[in-house]
Amino acid sequence: MSTLAIILAVGMVIGSGPEKVTGEMEENLHLQGDWVGESWGDDGVVWQVKLRDGDLCFSSGKEVASPLPVAFIVDEGHGRFRVDWPLPGDSLGIYKQEGDHLVMCCRDGHQGRPTSFRLGSGQLLLILNRVKPRK
Repeated sequence: MSTLAIILAVGMVIGSGPEKVTGEMEENLHLQGDWVGESWGDDGVVWQVKLRDGDLCFSSGKEVASPLPVAFIVDEGHGRFRVDWPLPGDSLGIYKQEGDHLVMCCRDGHQGRPTSFRLGSGQLLLILNRVKPRK
């Protein structure tokens, strides 16, 4: 996918401009079950992402190949989360969840928590949708 297509897709999902995090975000993150989507970073690489009950897996291919988690998402409440990586140096992030749709943005903890859902400044943007259970 071209960089322009990624930017357009992200813009359609997150709105017309950077959205500031406000104190209005009161709900907690609901990560039960399976979530799938994509992630973008400053390097322009699109990663396939799978989240299962808080365990985070990445793949640069068409599908998430490895079921082994690379990190764990910890909800800190009020639209804030932390990514616990296996190596030292957790990431801090913000999220907004609307039902089965989740947008997350994070960066290295030493850079501080992001204040908007956008790429740049070392931020990683994840857009996920809950996988509906099969009947």
